[in-house]
Amino acid sequence: MFEISSSYADRVQFAGGSIMPRSTLSVLLVSALLLLSASASQAQTQASCTFTFLPTMVTIPNFGTATWSASGINDFGTVVGSASTPTADFGIIRWAGGGVTPVFGTSLVARNDSGLSIGYSVIENNQPILLIGTSGTDITLNGSPGPIQAVNGINGWGSVVGTYFTDFPNGLTGFKRWSNGGFITLNFPGAQQTTPIGINDSSTIVGSYFAVAGQGNGFIYHNGQWASLNFPSSTNTTLTGISNAGVIIGNAMVNGSSTAFLYGNGVFKVISVPNALANSTTVFGIGPKLGMILGTASFSTGNQGFIATCQ
Repeated sequence: MFEISSSYADRVQFAGGSIMPRSTLSVLLVSALLLLSASASQAQTQASCTFTFLPTMVTIPNFGTATWSASGINDFGTVVGSASTPTADFGIIRWAGGGVTPVFGTSLVARNDSGLSIGYSVIENNQPILLIGTSGTDITLNGSPGPIQAVNGINGWGSVVGTYFTDFPNGLTGFKRWSNGGFITLNFPGAQQTTPIGINDSSTIVGSYFAVAGQGNGFIYHNGQWASLNFPSSTNTTLTGISNAGVIIGNAMVNGSSTAFLYGNGVFKVISVPNALANSTTVFGIGPKLGMILGTASFSTGNQGFIATCQ
């Protein structure tokens, strides 16, 4: 499967003859705006969100109930994550209607709208896997100098982002992998370490990098172009997801406190869960088309996963 537009009407031709999908062009324009505003923008406000809370327990046939943690969401409201019982580990697929499909010996981190999930095979020394239904296929990089260390995000075309082991610069290198196993390395210019986390259907990638000074910074990458995006006055910013419309979510440390946020149209918006403990909200992923946000927050009774729609 290739990341190209199926209709010429959805493409734009530039001077010199190059052709680009309009969807890709729109994201490039968003990225260009970010290049201008990311370092200087101080505009921020409170996001207006509606929250749906996820159950803290799941039922696993023949194993009973178990606490679970959610990690990824798609546009159908299907959430993936992981659970552990005293005798076995399971990947969890929780459908929008509330039904649960456990996948023995796995942990799952992300899912796309085509029904593909990525995660790890716990019984294969945490080998990264692509899950089709409940059958896992090992994820490898064709021709890479080292094995995959982490898989973090998948888009609708089956492209995966993460990190793999290498000797440069500090043992880990970011990558984008196509569905055929081919890949490119992703290293923010001058950074010591780059971690891609989220990817949308136009292959715009977000994540974090560490510069020489050691501060964590958010990044945006598309088609060879890089931009930094840091929450105002933060000492550490990690971008965890980007929708097809260019809405970005992430987490930041501001004055020693954790802050979850979304970013769009040059404005940062803080995401806070009502009645949650202060500075306890964390966001993990965002649906590519509908923009549903997956996260967690802490209450006096414990941690609670949520799905949020925010403006």
